[in-house]
Amino acid sequence: MKIQFSLLVALLTISSCLCWIKIAPNTTFQYQLQGNVNTTVNATVFVIDLFDNIQNGMIKQLKKQGKVVFCYFSAGSWEDWRADASQFPPSIIASNYSGWAGENWLNIRNFNSTGLGDIMKNRINLAAQSGCDGVDPDNVNVFENNDDAKLNITSQEQFEYNTFLANYAHSQNLAIALKNCISLSDQLHTFFDVAVNESCNQYDECGYLDNFIQEKKAAFGITYYDQTPAKQRNWPKLCAAQKSKSYSWIIKKLSLESWVIIC
Repeated sequence: MKIQFSLLVALLTISSCLCWIKIAPNTTFQYQLQGNVNTTVNATVFVIDLFDNIQNGMIKQLKKQGKVVFCYFSAGSWEDWRADASQFPPSIIASNYSGWAGENWLNIRNFNSTGLGDIMKNRINLAAQSGCDGVDPDNVNVFENNDDAKLNITSQEQFEYNTFLANYAHSQNLAIALKNCISLSDQLHTFFDVAVNESCNQYDECGYLDNFIQEKKAAFGITYYDQTPAKQRNWPKLCAAQKSKSYSWIIKKLSLESWVIIC
């Protein structure tokens, strides 16, 4: 009886394990949100769009190849083409997101009572059910874009929303990336498993990624080819500088199709 009881306890412990994947510094990655995913890219982690790759078997295909899959969705903006777009209450859809057609900022304030929290839980559930290893929620820095969003979101409100996303992802055994949100990194890096940054080298603000490296977490960085003047496109020099800090780095075009230079 004692042996059987011990075995039952062990099985219950395993079945209830919260054991999402851990990504170490220097792990190679590819970030592709547009076009047919190029599975031949020599990278360990693939960040791909959640909704666009549910029905086409891409998540399973990448997993079969031994890749780690992070699934992208926007957590701070409403996109009118998404399958769940009609579920967002009009009251939380705010100003147009400058430069992005069909996209509006979301009012993340009081997310638990407005229904936004449940919508994001459903997206995270969908990622888990679809076989994703982690999620990459975008636009989790609404408070840094108040001039565009016109919402006056506070840093505390953003912190509460972001930690909600992280805690719920972990409850579903998913890793979660912190996308940009530089000014809250000191408070948030312990809650998130990976950093994803766009263009920090252009503004000399990549240092915040060190918080992740020190915790033996990967720091993924993207430099955009289109935004880099031709005379500054010294990719070997850039790659050497970023790799010396144990950052994982890629060069991409703004279209975020398959084209990539992996440092």
